[in-house]
Amino acid sequence: MTNVLTLFDFSKFPKRESALEVEYLKDFEKLLPEFFWAYQYAFERMREERSRLKTREINSRWPADAINRHVYSYLSSQPTIAPLIKKEYNTFYLEKGKYKLQFKKLNDQYRPSYNYTKRSSLLERNRTWSSNDDKTVIFVGYKVDSTWSSLNGIYSVSLSDRKLNWAVDMEEMVHSSSSIKTITKTKHDPVAEPEVKLKVKDGIRRKKA
Repeated sequence: MTNVLTLFDFSKFPKRESALEVEYLKDFEKLLPEFFWAYQYAFERMREERSRLKTREINSRWPADAINRHVYSYLSSQPTIAPLIKKEYNTFYLEKGKYKLQFKKLNDQYRPSYNYTKRSSLLERNRTWSSNDDKTVIFVGYKVDSTWSSLNGIYSVSLSDRKLNWAVDMEEMVHSSSSIKTITKTKHDPVAEPEVKLKVKDGIRRKKA
């Protein structure tokens, strides 16, 4: 599929507007913590489900599909977020103002993991195929280890022509009382979760105080 896609001249497709990091953070200030906890919740649910399944019942796509399903369930239950969610094909996205947020697993280069098609490649390049769909694409996604046992980061990511513009570490944003910090290609440093929330990384539950 990748070789087929190289036959397309993506430069012929109009660019969507790139997002300024500070503008995005301001516009989504109240929603970003919910995106973070949605992935925390979804990862925990995925691990619990997986523990009850036999190996033959789990294919390579199952963990990501399970997380995506639970993220959708979590966000759809939030009154301020549910009206912003749109369903499309076998996935969903969120529209707010000039933004189109895609929820995806991320690789080490902060690029979304797709079964690549012309459409998904255009999204990753922040380009559009239609004048009716010109909103700025932001990826809200997560990283995991190779065995899907550890959630290694949750980020908001801006790309242009597959190049990283910026990435916001949402765990750092949620847990830090200082100013929001961003990363480009630096390693994610885990931050301990508050005891009133699920402790995902070591599988330990903390009870409410």
